[in-house]
Amino acid sequence: MDISRRTFTLAGLAATALAGCGGGSSSNTNLRLLNTNVSSPNALSLEVNGTVISSGVAFGQVGSYVSVGTDTNTVRVLDQNGTAIYSSS
Repeated sequence: MDISRRTFTLAGLAATALAGCGGGSSSNTNLRLLNTNVSSPNALSLEVNGTVISSGVAFGQVGSYVSVGTDTNTVRVLDQNGTAIYSSS
């Protein structure tokens, strides 16, 4: 994947993650995966702290919202082989 596509993909992931962050005093937020990875037709998965919370999200699709804690989280996007293509850590 060239740099501009990778940047666009990661920007889409970041925007999606940040859109789930609401204000207030809640200790949870909603997170979901938007697959904008144009270089691969395969489905992606979203992993938080080592647990897959969304899987099988095909290109152009959006996963369901999942409630996660707002404490420090490690977020990874995995390809169909379980290889991380993005990691927050």
